[in-house]
Parts: sequence; structure tokens; C-alpha cells
Amino acid sequence: SLLQEKMETFTLDRGAGTRVEICKYGATITSWRVNDIELIFVSPKAKLDGTKAIRGGVPICFPSFGPWAAGPQHGFARTSIWEVTDTKDMSDQEDMSVTLTLNETSAWDEKFKLSYTVTLKESSLELSLSVTNNNLETKTPFQFTTALHTYFKVPDVEAVSISGLKGLEYQDKTLEGIPTVTEEREEVTLAGWTDRVYLGSSDQQVINGVQGGKLVFKKSNLADTVVWNPWEKKAGEMGDLGSENWRGFVCVEAGQCVTPVTLGQGETWEGGHTLEYVKE
Repeated sequence: SLLQEKMETFTLDRGAGTRVEICKYGATITSWRVNDIELIFVSPKAKLDGTKAIRGGVPICFPSFGPWAAGPQHGFARTSIWEVTDTKDMSDQEDMSVTLTLNETSAWDEKFKLSYTVTLKESSLELSLSVTNNNLETKTPFQFTTALHTYFKVPDVEAVSISGLKGLEYQDKTLEGIPTVTEEREEVTLAGWTDRVYLGSSDQQVINGVQGGKLVFKKSNLADTVVWNPWEKKAGEMGDLGSENWRGFVCVEAGQCVTPVTLGQGETWEGGHTLEYVKE
């Protein structure tokens, strides 16, 4: 059926309970397991029928992080059907990978190509996104912001701490006027509705409090780090999340969230991040 085709998933499986699943709808990673430990959260109430973006996983925000003047929040990439264009099987030299691409939409006037490669290693996952400006006729540049909106599965969000953010300025989107505040804590914990963009963050953060260990989060060519959890009341207002499910995840996202990238015709931008699971 059309729905099955739209929501088709692609799996990389190394054996030993280590695998990743990617839905072609949105090129959204919906599961990443290391030795049978699930590290990605998808809401039990997520719409998996293509009527809206999948709540959870790793949605790709493009060409806008947050509200988008030309269309839906976070852009069109997370609700478009991507194509699998390349795969690599595990060999002695290579890890398993899959590349998905998207190069047309009715939602945007620009000509572009998005390419997203997911590589599954023994205890890590590499995500690489590239954007090419294909405005061959108009020869015009375009601008975008972007993020890999990673939902991590955790036993209890209140027991999570994130290191590597101390001393940074962050935009606090939970406060009126969205003030910019300085982070004083070595270990950032969440105690209520949290929606922050840490500006110009370093390329490594550590997320403590995932099941059985921690995640080392390394990003490249993405300026900012987002930390988000809506907490009980706001989660209850989201039909595809629900007030009973907020405790089981934390979003820590690598993004180019504030300063847009300007890409000239024929130019390519690339960014991404690596997630490494470290058992304790």
C-alpha cells in the first residue's frame, strides 16, 4: 500500500543486539540499540501513519529550526519521503552505513539536494547531513538553519546530567522575551520545562543517566546545542506525546539554530554528530 511504502523502514543490523532503524518518512531514525539497550525514544503515541512528523527519534529540522516563515515548524525534511541511495555492508575495513537523499519538495522554491548518511559502529552512531544549493537557473544563494533533533531514551529525565556546557550563553525559550543567560553549572540537570539553545557550544558534551551508561556526543560544523523537555503539563498538551511520557526522554540536539548558513549556487555544506554509548 502507499502508506506502507511511505512509512517503510530501513535497518542496519550488526548482530549482538546492535542495530539502527531509519524510517524513509523524514529519514527519521526510530531506534538505535547497542547490545539490546535502546537509546532512542519514540513516543508510544507517535503518529506513524504519515499524517505528521514522528514524535521522537531523530527528526531532521530543515530548512528551519523552529518556526519557519514559509511553512510548518522545523521545515519540510522531517515530513518528506527520502530515498535510500547508497548502502555499505560491514566488512573488515568498513562499518555499515546507509545514505538517504531528498532533492525535491513542493514546500520550498529553492533547488537543493539533502544527503544524510547514518553509519552504525560497534558502540556508536555517526550522522552526517549535507546540503547542496542546486539553483542552476536562478544562480541565487539560499539560507537555512538546521538541527538533528535527537530524543534520547532515559530511565528518568530528572536523573540526567549533561556536561560540557559550563560558561556558555544560552537562549532560554521558557522565559518571556527569551533572555540570554550564562550557564554556571558543570553538570546541567533538568527540574522543569526546559527549552534552551546553548550558543557556540564546544564540539563535545556528555549525557549521563542513560540506561547502563552514558553517551558521548560529538558534533561537527553545528554551532549550537539544544536541551529540551516539555515536562508534564506541556507534554499533556501534545496529542502525540502525553503527560505520562515526558519522564522517559531528554532531547540534546546539535544544531545550527540561530545564525543561518548562506549557501551559494553549487556550494555544499556538511555537518553532523557522532553518538557513542559508553557502558558503566
